[in-house]
Amino acid sequence: MDKAALLAAVRQDWRRLRDAPDELRGDLEVIVGALTGDPQGSVPAHSAAFEHATPGAKADLEIVRKVVGLPGKGRALRFAVQELRGNRDVVMAAVRSRASALEFATPGLRADKDLVLEAFRSILSTGRAACWLWRAKRSGRTRKWCLRRYARTGGIWSTRPRRSVGTSRWF
Repeated sequence: MDKAALLAAVRQDWRRLRDAPDELRGDLEVIVGALTGDPQGSVPAHSAAFEHATPGAKADLEIVRKVVGLPGKGRALRFAVQELRGNRDVVMAAVRSRASALEFATPGLRADKDLVLEAFRSILSTGRAACWLWRAKRSGRTRKWCLRRYARTGGIWSTRPRRSVGTSRWF
């Protein structure tokens, strides 16, 4: 399969990347094509496309920085090698793209004040940060506690286990 044909295929359906030859799965243009997709494609683009990239691509600083910096694709950070998930510049690019990418950073970076504040800045327009601050105020917590909690949990407020779909507590 040639590069142009594969590029057209992964833009239509990102899952086709997993069956591509190794030399093309490590190509930046093909990876970006799978992540950005085609608006009229049969399957919407997803950050999970990066899972099918070669191990060399997941360990390449420039490729990972470019991938996690794509709009809305910061969660692709979870597929990068551990060393790059501990790189502050890579994590900052991911958090600017998608605040919830902070969850995949190393524990030391999840507690980094600048990264947590950047995550809050990136979600202000969605209203989730306001919701977090409202919950903190309602429960008698401070903003500082709220930021620490966000950093520790990766953006998940509740620590209670969620019920699985289709179950009822009455039966």
